[in-house]
Amino acid sequence: MPHICSHKHVVHLENPLRRMLHQPERIYAPWVRPGMRILDIGCGGGFAAIPMARITGPKGVVFAADLQPEMLNRMLSRARREGVADLIFPHLCQADRIGTEGRFDFINAFWMLHEVPDIPTHLEEIRSLIRPNGRFFLSEPCFHVTAKAFAKEHEAVLAKGFRELARPRILMGRARVYAPA
Repeated sequence: MPHICSHKHVVHLENPLRRMLHQPERIYAPWVRPGMRILDIGCGGGFAAIPMARITGPKGVVFAADLQPEMLNRMLSRARREGVADLIFPHLCQADRIGTEGRFDFINAFWMLHEVPDIPTHLEEIRSLIRPNGRFFLSEPCFHVTAKAFAKEHEAVLAKGFRELARPRILMGRARVYAPA
């Protein structure tokens, strides 16, 4: 079973330095538009969900999915402070299933796919949840996922019916953006 980052360590992922280095608004601006229906898988404390909610605005919605209730609670607390809680719907996942309903314009998996016990099954579910013109953003941290392991994830994504669109630059990470093939 892969190691899942504990909610106790989320403070290390939410510090102001990381927001300066990663700038989530800049990362997602090319892919997220007002009014979109978004799924942020492994949302943690809201690092991506909150900025994406600001981008998608009042006509959009962000489903913030996580395996740990503590992460969802922390994310909702931050979302309230930042005035976007009404744009974000928390969703508690299961270890082997995301379990959301409907289809999404944009699905985000930022620094979490390596924590999934069955990556091919997880990618099948992502493929079933994405709209035909949707985008899937995948990023992994260099310090947990080697270039070889990321290449295997990339091949698994392609094998599940996606095509590569872009290779965004992510500091201390590797990233790809995909669309349904």
